[in-house]
Amino acid sequence: NNPSILFKLKSCVRCHLGHVELNDIIYQFLDRKKLINITLLREPLERVVSYYDHIRSRHRHILHDEVKKMSIENFIESDLVNDVNNGQALRLLGLLKQKNHIKDGRDNSELYNDAKKILTECFSIIGTTNQFDHFVINCQILLNWSDIYYQKLNQSTLKTPKLEIRDDVVDKIYKLNEVDLQLFNFVTGLNETRADELGVDDDVIIEFRKKNQIFNELTSCRYGSGM
Repeated sequence: NNPSILFKLKSCVRCHLGHVELNDIIYQFLDRKKLINITLLREPLERVVSYYDHIRSRHRHILHDEVKKMSIENFIESDLVNDVNNGQALRLLGLLKQKNHIKDGRDNSELYNDAKKILTECFSIIGTTNQFDHFVINCQILLNWSDIYYQKLNQSTLKTPKLEIRDDVVDKIYKLNEVDLQLFNFVTGLNETRADELGVDDDVIIEFRKKNQIFNELTSCRYGSGM
């Protein structure tokens, strides 16, 4: 919350994780010559529903009391959050805060082209959560990561089954996230191409998932299950 403390510590961030925008103040405290920017996009329907479930599951969330009473349809039609309307594109362009996108004036075509340019010119590696295993193996190869095994943590306790969401509500979510869907499809294609170039085929993925399952079994025995 106070990046200036880094100056007092005479230290520089080596790894910063979170839902940050490229115009966030934290970037003023990073060594840009050594900066590697990595991001993942999420399929729009999954992202919006997950965000809805996230707020409902966390009693300390500032919007919990309001959202827990809402249907998913009421949630996307409310003005409580900006993220339900092309939230990923807006975050890439630094337009989420203070509803800056409202006064920005870009149409969907401009929004897509500008966000796509940010992805291709400002990020070292991009991927999607649907291709997460491909993504981490790509990172291992390109960035020489030694340990890429993982557990699924921080999951919402409340889950909205997508099959229970009415078709017209699904259509509304996709309509609100047309640009995000375009970006997601664009990055999916890039990730597939990169995986092919690096030799990350189905056999590699299957073998990795077997080892990651063993890792999860071992860690759950020692620390408790995070799955």
